[in-house]
Amino acid sequence: MLGILWLILKIILIVLGVILGMAIVILTALLFAPFKYNAFARKNGDIDVNGRVSWLFGILRAEYMYNGEDSGLVLKYPFSSRINKRKEEEQTVFAQQLEEVKQERKQEPKSEDYKPYEVSEEAEPNYTEENSYSEHGEKTYTNEKSGVSEKIKIRLTGIYNGLRDFAANIKGYADSIQSLNEKYDLRAVIVRTLRLVKKLFKNTGFKVFEINGIIGFEDPSLTGKLLGIKSAAECIIPVNMNIDGDFNEKRLEGSAALSGRTNLFRILFPIAIYILRKPIRPIVIDYVRGEK
Repeated sequence: MLGILWLILKIILIVLGVILGMAIVILTALLFAPFKYNAFARKNGDIDVNGRVSWLFGILRAEYMYNGEDSGLVLKYPFSSRINKRKEEEQTVFAQQLEEVKQERKQEPKSEDYKPYEVSEEAEPNYTEENSYSEHGEKTYTNEKSGVSEKIKIRLTGIYNGLRDFAANIKGYADSIQSLNEKYDLRAVIVRTLRLVKKLFKNTGFKVFEINGIIGFEDPSLTGKLLGIKSAAECIIPVNMNIDGDFNEKRLEGSAALSGRTNLFRILFPIAIYILRKPIRPIVIDYVRGEK
């Protein structure tokens, strides 16, 4: 009797071990399988974009193309040809049914009492100087001559009210930030977040990441500001930016190339560490509990 129970228990343990082993293998394959990507974009009058992504040793692939007029996204995965063929058949049947419905609607007799709705000129309001003042002497409606000044007055009033509301809310914003800073260390949160962003850019496995081009705005100051942002971004993002500014005319030309190789573990592991460690962990816990 004990031998039979031990045999049954052994079989159960073997089955559980096989299932656990398969789960570990699948999870390892999903986390460490290479994720390859490459993309190229160019603008010289028209915009051309080509991109490709592959995962799980090429089993799953996606390709995208855009040439200024046409665009297309192609997904390739196991049994995709059968599924795509079935989708094409379903779309063909749907198009035929839609055409039949349109033909039936064309053949339906129209009612003789039906008349299209027309707006008569009499229905349009005609504001004149006679009815442009109320009983208390205040202007209620304006004609075309005085409409411009009234619109300017309304716009200025709206701007004034917006600035007044913003000034009234500044104190509330300051109090909210102060309370958050007392509950959470906002400076440490910002520093930790910047570290995560830098780590993720590093772990994306860029082999090629470069941008070349010439850019210019109608306002030369905007061009200078963008070049300054570009210089600051090069300190954080591992990208080779060869961008020149055109301060004489509006212009946007250039190209961008991107390719690399990474895996999900290199992306998900830093995010998990970021969430589980202080000072981010208390924020996540309060968010899960519904506390704001």
